[in-house]
Amino acid sequence: MGLFNLRVPDLLKDSHMEKSRDKVNITPDLNKGKETGWEELRVNGLYHGNICLENVYYCKDNEKITIKLANFQSKGAMSKEAAQLEDINAIGRMLKSISALAKIGVPHQAERYMLVDHLAMNLEFLANTQQIGTIKDVILDHVFFWFKERRKRFFIYDIPKALKDAAFCNNVRRGQTCVLEWDKKPHHGLLGSMNRYRKTNLNLPAYDGNDPIQNVKFVSGAYTHEEEVQDDLTFNGMSSTVDEAVQSEQPMLCLNLYKCLSPEKIGSKKIEGTQVPLRNLELVLVNKSCV
Repeated sequence: MGLFNLRVPDLLKDSHMEKSRDKVNITPDLNKGKETGWEELRVNGLYHGNICLENVYYCKDNEKITIKLANFQSKGAMSKEAAQLEDINAIGRMLKSISALAKIGVPHQAERYMLVDHLAMNLEFLANTQQIGTIKDVILDHVFFWFKERRKRFFIYDIPKALKDAAFCNNVRRGQTCVLEWDKKPHHGLLGSMNRYRKTNLNLPAYDGNDPIQNVKFVSGAYTHEEEVQDDLTFNGMSSTVDEAVQSEQPMLCLNLYKCLSPEKIGSKKIEGTQVPLRNLELVLVNKSCV
């Protein structure tokens, strides 16, 4: 095991970010229910007091990277809760710095890091100390941490139900959920495959690239009919998937649609002091006509 003598800023400036198919994966490996890092400090009634990139060290042993916090600082007469809240806000600022470095290193993937920016905002502007005890679960519910199955469930179950809600549809039309003429991007061959599916099975015309609702139906339908269109998807000569195509061409769509859900659907998972609430999603029956 090596010594912890390397700081995270050095790690980020090196070429250690995992690159796959022209994309960068900076998602940390987190497990719900497992107390590690700052969460362990909180559970034990402690705080760091000086969280910043310069005080986060790492040790690389072969391909495994272990992170450690260093240079703890006392906050004197400040309450434990207030100090822990400052830690959380500092983690948000640290994420913003990581995102900025990533955008410089991989500028053509800048849109992907907007998810990191949104997550960072939720942490940086947390203002209620009463939420400190539940912040881990709330943050892990953020779209940034959703894996393929969670995104698939969202588009197959929740979006078809939401499309029946006039308020949601109005939010989609008013908001910037996608760039118009979204149909100019082939989505790894997914768009052509879905247009053929619509014509052959539903006798419907091709999707309208100037209609954001059509974009939502396109993506929802693609996840729903993945088995039917899977063989048509390729990227750079390699087979692709519906999720890879959507994440590559529209990385912010999932979050943007999540924010369009009607206010009455907002669950209890909300971070006070931020602009965007998090929601608990309901499962509904699959509506395979949503294409």
